[in-house]
Amino acid sequence: MPLPPPTSSGDLPLGVHRASLRELLDSFGVGSRQRLAVAERLERIYRLALATGKLSRIEYWQVKRGGGQRGIVEIIGEMP
Repeated sequence: MPLPPPTSSGDLPLGVHRASLRELLDSFGVGSRQRLAVAERLERIYRLALATGKLSRIEYWQVKRGGGQRGIVEIIGEMP
């Protein structure tokens, strides 16, 4: 299922939205130099985690805090 369109403020609607890494990079890793750099960093982290053979999933969410946003990436692996 594709990501929903952004709201008028440019955010995704509230909720949980599943997406592939490619879809995330295609949607959010374009435009400014900062977006490109962050997308490259996320892809590098993903490739490193994938190379361990233990990657289960990667979760990303944003927390809005009084005038600013903080992006959080959580890498979840399979535990023995």
